Amino acid sequence: MFVSIRTKLLVMTFGALIVTSIAIVVIALKEHTRVYNETVKSDFTALAENIAEDLVEYYTSIPIDEFAISTRLLQLDKYPYVKFALVTAPANNEVVESFINPEYYSTALQKEMENVLKQSADKVEGSLLISKQIGDPRLPLGQLYLTIDTHKQLSASQTALFRQLVPLVIITSFAIMALAHWLQTNTITPLLQLSRLVEAVRKTKDYSLRNSLKPSHHQDEVSFLSNSLNEMLATISQQQAQNKKHTQELIENQRKLVRLANYDPLTNLPNRKLFMDMLQQYINRQGQAFAHIAILIMDVDDFKTINDAIGHAHGDTLLIKITQLFKEILSDNQVLARIGGDEFAIIIPDDRNKSIATQVCEAIFKSLERNIDVNGWSIQTSVSIGVAYYKGQSTSIQNLVSNADIAMYKAKSSGRNRYVEFIDAMTMQQNRRLQIASSIKQALDNNEFYLLFQPKVAPTKGVVGVEALIRWNSQQLGIISPAEFIPIAEQTGRINDITRWVIKHGFKKLHHLQKSQNNKLKVSFNLSTFDIFKPEFLKYLKEQLAENQLEPQYIEFEITESSYIENFSVARNFINSMQEVGCSIALDDFGTGYSSLSYLTQINAETIKIDQYFVRNLFKSEKDKKVADAIISLSLKLNMTICAEGVENQKQYEYLKAAGCHQIQGYYFSKPVAYEQLNDNIKRIQNMPDIKVTKLSSVKI
Repeated sequence: MFVSIRTKLLVMTFGALIVTSIAIVVIALKEHTRVYNETVKSDFTALAENIAEDLVEYYTSIPIDEFAISTRLLQLDKYPYVKFALVTAPANNEVVESFINPEYYSTALQKEMENVLKQSADKVEGSLLISKQIGDPRLPLGQLYLTIDTHKQLSASQTALFRQLVPLVIITSFAIMALAHWLQTNTITPLLQLSRLVEAVRKTKDYSLRNSLKPSHHQDEVSFLSNSLNEMLATISQQQAQNKKHTQELIENQRKLVRLANYDPLTNLPNRKLFMDMLQQYINRQGQAFAHIAILIMDVDDFKTINDAIGHAHGDTLLIKITQLFKEILSDNQVLARIGGDEFAIIIPDDRNKSIATQVCEAIFKSLERNIDVNGWSIQTSVSIGVAYYKGQSTSIQNLVSNADIAMYKAKSSGRNRYVEFIDAMTMQQNRRLQIASSIKQALDNNEFYLLFQPKVAPTKGVVGVEALIRWNSQQLGIISPAEFIPIAEQTGRINDITRWVIKHGFKKLHHLQKSQNNKLKVSFNLSTFDIFKPEFLKYLKEQLAENQLEPQYIEFEITESSYIENFSVARNFINSMQEVGCSIALDDFGTGYSSLSYLTQINAETIKIDQYFVRNLFKSEKDKKVADAIISLSLKLNMTICAEGVENQKQYEYLKAAGCHQIQGYYFSKPVAYEQLNDNIKRIQNMPDIKVTKLSSVKI
């Protein structure tokens, strides 16, 4: 049913007026009650104080002038709303004199008086109870209780107020209603005209109808509304066009956001999130079109080194070109994604015979055989690949990706530039890695580590030094090789704790060794990359040297190539600091990495250790033999000491001795032995026929 706005406004005005009137009456009555109660309480409190003061003089007479007290209380008869008054003794609260208004006398009043005397009530409903002490607080003479009926008195006052207030509210309400009706009638008429205009526009969609609206002669809200409506009609078509344009922009922005959330911005390949979603979709459809799913996880070998060498911008270009090579290899139904900085992944939806993944791996290796041109840089790179196959509902996508990841790291640890297919045994290896990682702290706390010492032999001097080598006999896992636990310690951030253990215990052994050895053997300690890059580690070394009172010239630190190539300036500062103390530096495993020979002229190392890889291949590979010869020749020209490690037979020893190696280390002379066996072991080596010592040094440990 249609109800006009005029009727609605009148009803609303009438309702608001009634509510307001009632609210005014209620508020007035409440305020009247509050003021009345405050006034009554103030007045009768003053009255009680006056009576209490008057009664003091009656208490001074002996005996107490009870008649005078009664006479004073009878003066309350002129207060019609006083119900009763009691004067009590201070000791036992017994009534001395009382006043009772006859109009209020009843059994209930007697009960009320008894409660007051028993002090079981501090107030009475509808009444005001006032208690005043007679006399000084330090010497009370008695107590005055005065009870006033506030309810009856208030009711009479409110009735009088209500009779005056209601007629005034009614008259005012009628006047306001009449005025509101007149104002609304004059205001609604132009609004009705605007309403008819809007209805016409809604039906006809003809926004030119705004011109038919007559302008108002009064500058009021309705006039402003009329003008605003005309302006609105004039701009609607323009707004519609703009809204359409904005809608298209929003759709485009949404498309871009979806792409950013799912695609790698550098290579435009699916990112890890989208890769996992697509893999889940393939698995969900596995029972239909895709019978066997294989995934490949690929990591670019030594990408960090390449990136640091040629710069991040060129590194990004290299990744883009690698992506293009991968795309050329893959078919349309195979998915290529970039899931990390230098990590890629491939989904092969259907590899029934487990041969397609192998073919893809071989094709990838072949595509990377040629150097990649990156803005003038000719880059030789490779990838390590892990392959995993979906085995049905028992394998989640997280486990599938984890399996491929484990296989990829196996490929890296096996020499890189190869692929490895995941087998269940790798999970056991991964679990063992986790066990080892979680046991390192316990091993340090329980002293499960121990040191062995392997001699370094000079062909014309005999034993000139030893290398301290750490070993681990775990209570839970048994003997664990350093080749196994050292990389894990580096990955978990525990390597510095292990190195500190080696330094602490090794320096203690060295303290006894330097005291007992007349020929002053030099002892070598291995340092990790993570040790060199810790600023506080250098301070620790100096503290241990001072604490054990060692001669620094008989201490050597062996650092690997990666230790100085990753952050050359930091490594050089560390080396210079140790040499200032008096210790010497040996470059370990030289020739197996990617460092430039120019580092030899920039690092003041005293010794180069030829890696055992070249020693083992001296008579197996002519190229490796020539590399070893080149390292020896270069070191001799740079006046550096040469130490060959991994020497296992006389043929290798004779060749290296003839080539000019100053020191030989390996099983040919001795395996690493405990400190307690070192003395006998050195004596045995000194007496070997292959050692031509000009003067045999006495050895005592």
